[in-house]
Amino acid sequence: RVSASTLSALRAVALVVQRGGCVLWLLVVLVTFNYMALTFPPWRAEAPGELRVAFVGDPQMEGTRRLREQGTHGAFNIRLNDFMMWLIMRNVARHVRPHATFVMGDLFSSQIIADDEFERRVRRYHAIFCSHALPNVVNLTGNHDLGYAYEVTRKRLDRFEDAFGGANRVLEVGGHVFGVVNSINLDRRARDGTINDEAWWRVEQLEQLQ
Repeated sequence: RVSASTLSALRAVALVVQRGGCVLWLLVVLVTFNYMALTFPPWRAEAPGELRVAFVGDPQMEGTRRLREQGTHGAFNIRLNDFMMWLIMRNVARHVRPHATFVMGDLFSSQIIADDEFERRVRRYHAIFCSHALPNVVNLTGNHDLGYAYEVTRKRLDRFEDAFGGANRVLEVGGHVFGVVNSINLDRRARDGTINDEAWWRVEQLEQLQ
């Protein structure tokens, strides 16, 4: 249940948004996020054998394109988005306390970025997701990370795996087995056939675990 004080804070946010006060809206949002982090009740006591898993969808972190198109405003948006995601993950770590967190692909906004820009976004990403002592953070591939079909190249896959771990793997958390598959290439349309084969090999391996 959400407390009456938290509901009042949310109503204040809605009122500010309706009146179009952009700067004031930002201040209210930041205060509300921190207030909620301090006042939400703690997660109930963990039951024996219980497994808590968090799923995070589509961070889509932006970079150089937004900076080129929007300049200072774009830089502000990028920093604000990173900060809000950091707050969200902090609250997940404090209040959900997951045993594993799966980031469901599209970590970045585009696969068509140079290696130096990719590395900059990787550093920003790890500053958000690796600063809260979350155990077992698993990053899945998305089309904005690798591309679709023939767009998926060995170079793009290698740099993703170097930064975020294997695109096809099996892990065990709390006695439960999780299979991670690069589903983008299950249609076998990558120009490098070994990329397709790796995904299907993992699927076949998972079948053997039954």
